[in-house]
Amino acid sequence: MSSPKEDLFSNFSVLSYEMNKFFNQLLKGKTPPRMSCRQTWCPPCDVYETPRNITVCLEVPGIRRKDFTVEVNNNVLLIRGRRRETRSVVKTNYHQMEIHYGVFERIVPLPAGINTAKIKVKCANGFIEITVPRKK
Repeated sequence: MSSPKEDLFSNFSVLSYEMNKFFNQLLKGKTPPRMSCRQTWCPPCDVYETPRNITVCLEVPGIRRKDFTVEVNNNVLLIRGRRRETRSVVKTNYHQMEIHYGVFERIVPLPAGINTAKIKVKCANGFIEITVPRKK
């Protein structure tokens, strides 16, 4: 069993990590800060490119294809959806709660020279994979 002092340092480390991640994203302009009353969560995301494509991969266990939408406007990819809680657990006296449920959203800027008419979206094994081909 951990001591209260160890728990305090562990919680502080988690808070410090999350704050650093937030400010790094803010300074890099990767994710605009949310200033609304809507409660959304932001799933982890990888973005990579090959000579032919830009690929965006989101980690969203429990999501089905009908649970999200993908839009592109002015070279900005917007992925929105909802993860519903499937367990019927009485939500009192949680000791830890890290799994996000509800509305999620990711905004990914895309480079110029892409073909938005031929985007491919796959959803399998807890991942959403969006492939955006480059124009030839």
